[in-house]
Amino acid sequence: MDEPIFDLTLVEIYDERWILAAEGGERIELPAPSPTNEWANNLVGRRGYAERSEQGWWRFMDYRDQSLSRMPQLDGERGLELGWKCEARPEGFWAPFHIVPGECGGFVADETQPVTIQVPPEFHELCEQFGVDVERVLQGFVADAAGLMNWVACPRADGLSSNGSDERMMAQDYLERAYGRTGS
Repeated sequence: MDEPIFDLTLVEIYDERWILAAEGGERIELPAPSPTNEWANNLVGRRGYAERSEQGWWRFMDYRDQSLSRMPQLDGERGLELGWKCEARPEGFWAPFHIVPGECGGFVADETQPVTIQVPPEFHELCEQFGVDVERVLQGFVADAAGLMNWVACPRADGLSSNGSDERMMAQDYLERAYGRTGS
């Protein structure tokens, strides 16, 4: 899969193609999946990046912070961190390579801690019935119980995000019912 192309401005959408302007004014045309809809048309004039899908077409994603731009001279040596700058942080900063910072260059660093647990085959079978792996189910429950949100405004480097407000409420209700609150 191709690397994302950063710091583009969407100029127009034409005949299933994104027409983009790169820094310095170079025009780029990329195949798109029928982007001619109201959502895509609202992106015209916005800055952002393009990334290629597994199907071969490109999608354009606008930066939440329109002053955001790459600062390659700050890139980490192993390519694990990318350099960025924005109006709020003109001196530049690093962010994990797999996320695009949000408002004012914000993101939540990955501070997860590994835990090893024994999972019985019945739980594996249950997850298989829903077509999802055990790790994803457990991470989803953790995100719901802790109320974790992975917003564009401040993306999470760990990728964890709640499955929705009802799921958050039910996970928190489960913890309350099964374990009760101790303290406070």
